[in-house]
Amino acid sequence: MKIIVLLRHCLSNDMKDKELKYWTGNPPSISGYLVAELEGIVVGTISYIKVSNESVEIFRLSVDQRFRKLGISRKLVQAVKEIGAMNGCTFMTAVTNSDPPAHAISYYQKNGWTETDRVCCSWLTYAIYGVKLVYFKKNIQ
Repeated sequence: MKIIVLLRHCLSNDMKDKELKYWTGNPPSISGYLVAELEGIVVGTISYIKVSNESVEIFRLSVDQRFRKLGISRKLVQAVKEIGAMNGCTFMTAVTNSDPPAHAISYYQKNGWTETDRVCCSWLTYAIYGVKLVYFKKNIQ
């Protein structure tokens, strides 16, 4: 059931933007979509958008399971951090969900991000699945 709900959500939202115009239609100082490659194979992705003069938010941080634990996520986040710093941002934000297995939550905690909030994404989602949105913040230095 969870997979079907997630699939419906992605197909009705993310997958409509096949050309990634939401992420790539602005100058790189505003938003972008980065891809990590290893020997010609896409092994990870991250997207970002500058949400204020001070902050950049990351989205879609993902690494192929076969290539995890190689520092790819850290390098992708570092690239966004550098873009944010060049454009005057002082911190980054990220949002994930509490749905087990909570790999993303563990990643953020281990890499110096501070959890700032946990909220129900909707009463129905929380009632059925117990899933909350988890917000993180990290300073850009």
